[in-house]
Amino acid sequence: MIFVDLSLELERVKLQIQASFERLAKEGRITEADLDLVYELVGEMDNLSKEEFMSRLASLKKSFGVTEY
Repeated sequence: MIFVDLSLELERVKLQIQASFERLAKEGRITEADLDLVYELVGEMDNLSKEEFMSRLASLKKSFGVTEY
């Protein structure tokens, strides 16, 4: 039961991250290519440590010039 709950929570987090960056793309604050990089990172999320994921996400945000999210 706990594994199912954690899996659902991870999927929810992935969707939230994607939705946040999709909003930025819709607002024209990041490009579609930037959004593709976010999708790629989210797709790899299951295989990364929390620290590695957060580091790579921070690097993407910095390269996009995004300070929120």
